[in-house]
Amino acid sequence: MKFLILCSLQESRTRFLKICFTSSLFLVPVLGFSQDLCEFPADELGKRFPQAGMETMSSKYQEIRDSMPSMSDMTDKQMSFVMKSMGGDYYWPHPVNEADSAPGLLILAHGFGEEGDADLYNSMKDFSETYQTTIAYGMSMMSSRHIECSLLEMGQAGNGKTYIVPVSASPFNTLVRQWRYIFNLEDDYSYANVERVNSRRAVFLEPIGDHPLVREIVLDFANEISADPSNEVVLIVAHGPVSGEDNVLQLEMMDNISSYLSANGGFLEVMPLTLQDDAPPEVRAANVQRMREFVSSRSYDGRDVLIVSNLMSGKGIQRRVERDLEGLTYSFNSNGVATHQLFREWIKVSIQESLEKSQTD
Repeated sequence: MKFLILCSLQESRTRFLKICFTSSLFLVPVLGFSQDLCEFPADELGKRFPQAGMETMSSKYQEIRDSMPSMSDMTDKQMSFVMKSMGGDYYWPHPVNEADSAPGLLILAHGFGEEGDADLYNSMKDFSETYQTTIAYGMSMMSSRHIECSLLEMGQAGNGKTYIVPVSASPFNTLVRQWRYIFNLEDDYSYANVERVNSRRAVFLEPIGDHPLVREIVLDFANEISADPSNEVVLIVAHGPVSGEDNVLQLEMMDNISSYLSANGGFLEVMPLTLQDDAPPEVRAANVQRMREFVSSRSYDGRDVLIVSNLMSGKGIQRRVERDLEGLTYSFNSNGVATHQLFREWIKVSIQESLEKSQTD
């Protein structure tokens, strides 16, 4: 793919400096992204909703059908309905403070509904004192424009690196791979062939996974609903990936979280479980059956069952989990990881570790 470097000595001095700085952040594909496509008004809350080009919809639908077996038999009309029901990808920048030369912090999130999105946005407010902070919501299935526009906006005002934070419990899923594809860290897309960002300044951080801080967060969730650990068992429920191979890898990662709770919480038993919520119905149903059997059998033995999760938002699939467990007895802490204070600490630690690594490379 050819790229256009947006610098010209024939420009006026002001325009030359502005455009050349922007091009140092990333290169713009000649046949794809254009700065003009980011010129749209924000809503009353400051959210910005870039529009994908309608002329590419049909080809994107086919790429998604080819990439995702669960959608392989859908018509274009059905695909359009699914995409509309998911809501549009958008980005939501925090107001830029006086230090407009601050580095960037771009937080990538699946999207958790209006309330969940607002929870995440508000929880990241303090970062705007140090970084130009933007949250980009959406799966980037058919477009990366919300990511490109947010980077462009920060590139016009910022200086130094832009740290990319994937809000995900695990690196082993299609969403993280699609984001990594956009930043040229994966060769293949997960959903469709969207525009890619070529940035010399973007630093893509790893998802929180089984980091020591997420272990503390999940233990906090269990302790909040615990009364007598000596008679309690804990089930850690995760959204889970689509593929079986990714599921094995995520469960191995979650075993480390479970071991931490066992060693530090005093519980009788701790077990991780992934629902694989977007997998074919029969796969999810089998995981739900395992979850119900665990809760039912431990309750029958006289144990108190506590359920926590490493879900990023408290406004995710929690209600569906409650429906899955209808008729059973348990205590459920539905809080999400990403709004916990230690999640913000994890971002700070990850940035510092990245800085230290760059100094030794």
